[in-house]
Amino acid sequence: MVRKTASIKDNRLVPVDQDSILKMPAN
Repeated sequence: MVRKTASIKDNRLVPVDQDSILKMPAN
C-alpha cells in the first residue's frame, strides 16, 4: 500500500493521498 501511495503522490503530486486511498480501494 505504501508503494502505491508513493506512486500516486508522484503522479498526482497531491498531499491528500491517504484520503483518496481510503475513498478508493487500492486495486
